[in-house]
Amino acid sequence: MIAGCAVSCTSVQSQRMLLAQGRTITNIQYEEVMDNLAMARRVPGILPWHLSLTKGSVSAQNTVTPSFSTVWPTISHTLGLSATYQQQHGWDVVPFDDPIFLRAAIKLYAEHANDPWINEGKPPAGREAFTAHDGSYYIWVDAKDVSHLTSLSLALLDAEKTHGPSATPGGTAGGGKTISPKMMSKILAPSGGQQMLINPVR
Repeated sequence: MIAGCAVSCTSVQSQRMLLAQGRTITNIQYEEVMDNLAMARRVPGILPWHLSLTKGSVSAQNTVTPSFSTVWPTISHTLGLSATYQQQHGWDVVPFDDPIFLRAAIKLYAEHANDPWINEGKPPAGREAFTAHDGSYYIWVDAKDVSHLTSLSLALLDAEKTHGPSATPGGTAGGGKTISPKMMSKILAPSGGQQMLINPVR
C-alpha cells in the first residue's frame, strides 16, 4: 500500500512539474527579448545574446522509509515512517554565436528598441507588465501590448531557424538546411526594404 501510494504521488508530481516547466518556455523567451531590448535602448548596436532551448528534463523521486523498534525491559513498541520527496528539472541550451544570425538579431532589436509599446522606468504598482533592466536602466511592456513582444520574439525565433548553427550562408551544415541569397537579402536588407519585422502601431 505504501509503495503504491509513493508511485501514485510521484506520477502526479511529475505531471505537475512537466506542466510547470512547459510554462517556463514562454517566460524564458520573453525575458531574453526584453533583456536585449533594454541593452539595445541603452547602448545602440550592442551585441545581443541568444539561447536556443534544445531539450528539457523532469524527474521526481519519493522515498518512504518505515521503522520499528522494541524497548526492554519495559516493553514498548514504536512504529515510525519517514518520507522524502526530491524533484529536478532543467533545460539544455545552446548559445548562438553565429555572426549571420547575430547581424539579423542586431537589426531586429535596432528596428524595435524605441517602439512606442516599450516604456522606460518601472511599471506603476499593481500594473500587469513584462519588465527587464540593464544595470539601473529599466523598461516595461504593458500586458495589453504583449502581442508586439510576441511578434518580435517569433521573428527572432524565425531568424534562429534560418541562421542557427545548423545552417550556413549559401550552403548546408549539420542540419542540412540551405539559406538562399534571396532569403539573406531579406533579412539583412536596409531600412525600407523587405525585412523580417513586426509592424508596431504608431
